[in-house]
Amino acid sequence: MPWSYALHVAYNPIRETWQLPLKGPLPEDLRFDMKMELKERTDKKSIEQRIEDLACDVAAFANTVGGVLLVGAYEDPPGTLKDYVPMSSSDAHAVGDALKRALELCSPKPIAEAKPIALHDRTGFAVAINCDPYAAPPIGVEKPVPGGGRSGGAKWWAFPARRGRDNPNLRPEELATIMEPRLRRMTLLLDRIPTYPTEHRRRARFRCRAGSVNDMDILSIDANASSLRLIGLQKPFELVLPLDAVRMIWRDANTTMFQVSIDGKIQETNDGYEFIPT
Repeated sequence: MPWSYALHVAYNPIRETWQLPLKGPLPEDLRFDMKMELKERTDKKSIEQRIEDLACDVAAFANTVGGVLLVGAYEDPPGTLKDYVPMSSSDAHAVGDALKRALELCSPKPIAEAKPIALHDRTGFAVAINCDPYAAPPIGVEKPVPGGGRSGGAKWWAFPARRGRDNPNLRPEELATIMEPRLRRMTLLLDRIPTYPTEHRRRARFRCRAGSVNDMDILSIDANASSLRLIGLQKPFELVLPLDAVRMIWRDANTTMFQVSIDGKIQETNDGYEFIPT
């Protein structure tokens, strides 16, 4: 199926056996993480920590572009799926119960599901926790007050976000970078523009209000810097475009190409391109 006709979301949920990754090189990234197990522990402290860690994983995906936490996948060495650790049906459904408890620690509550999936060899199950991106973050995770627990009294909150394969907490000055609803929506829509197979880049037609039209590939979307890094098709020069300049994003029904309307002007120069705000 040509890339321009496929349905795409910001990440690829895993819901069927055929979607399970095969053993071999499988690096964790912005949209994917592996965890060997989520077993219950006998002591209360370990159970609570496991639930809190799961809440942070889900919130981090939701605060970024969504993602999948694949439970029952044994990674060794890092970046390689060595094998699956089969779970029984009851253990797989217990992961769903753990997710429900984890979501109770999140505010606002993200949209996530735990999907038990039969392994390729039918020896048991893995569980894919699919988490949708949240349109109006940040999502916080409730943390226990030292010595006081979570019941009653004061609370404090952490705001994790996915950065590569890690989930660092956002610093206070970073919170504003993901709190603007319009910019957040534009970021998610840009991220949903499908990649084409040769270069694995997103391609769109950028329409300026001044009248110019430029077909360009999206090299990166940096929400923290509020910018798009583009490269031209006719002239292979790079251009940095502010996210604030993006007005609308849609797919043309006739050409199936994605269109991006921007405030300002993309002007060709002797050295490539220049963005001129209006």
